[in-house]
Amino acid sequence: MEAAPPGDGRRQVMTELRLGAYACFMRTDIDRLAVGNFLLFKEDQPAWQEETDWRDEIPD
Repeated sequence: MEAAPPGDGRRQVMTELRLGAYACFMRTDIDRLAVGNFLLFKEDQPAWQEETDWRDEIPD
């Protein structure tokens, strides 16, 4: 399943895994995330911190 293109015109594949969806939600400019019967608002989430830069995991 693909999402609508974000503001920069790139298309991003949405994951069906909840943790991956949440990580994508917190790393991007997405404001809300629906997971099952839940609607999450970014402003209500704790600060997202990672030990490494996830972009380094993407092969060139």
